[in-house]
Amino acid sequence: MKALENFLRLKNELQAERANTAQLEAEYQKLQEEYPLLEAGFIEAEDPKKAAEFEKRMTENKKRTEEMPALIKRSKRRAELIEEKMNKEGEKVIRELRDVYFERLNGLVKDLVKAWRATAAIERKILQLKEESHRDLIKVTSAPRLLVPGVPLFFTLRDETIVAVNEFGPFHPNSLLKKMIKQLKDEGFSVEVEASD
Repeated sequence: MKALENFLRLKNELQAERANTAQLEAEYQKLQEEYPLLEAGFIEAEDPKKAAEFEKRMTENKKRTEEMPALIKRSKRRAELIEEKMNKEGEKVIRELRDVYFERLNGLVKDLVKAWRATAAIERKILQLKEESHRDLIKVTSAPRLLVPGVPLFFTLRDETIVAVNEFGPFHPNSLLKKMIKQLKDEGFSVEVEASD
């Protein structure tokens, strides 16, 4: 992933530039603190050689002190530019990562939908068995009794948020399985709602 490599390179450059800025600011602070000491040394120096040495160091200090604000400003600006590039590259990395992981997730979602459909088929068989047991029970007695224990079902339950109307009245046309597969399709996964759902 080229975008990720670029992003990491820019991140390292940004850290280095920020460290450079901090170093320049520390040097500027040190130069400002050092100048009065050099000046005092120049004033107090009795030996002309020492005075000349102090004067030379004061001149160098003053020259460097005058350069520092521009160097600091330049370093900060470079850091800003690197950060802007890094943010753009970060967006590219996010898009690439999204594509990579979405493809991997897409395969898993297909497997998940297969498993849901297999579970829904078993739930339908359970419902048929319950209905069959109820029909046989009615042949024997009209008293309310249960032959088989209750089994919790999920995928074959009706989605009560959607209502349709036919000649017999309102009803819920979709199962929760259909609703969940439709939601996955709306999210962009390559799954299709089937008539049996």
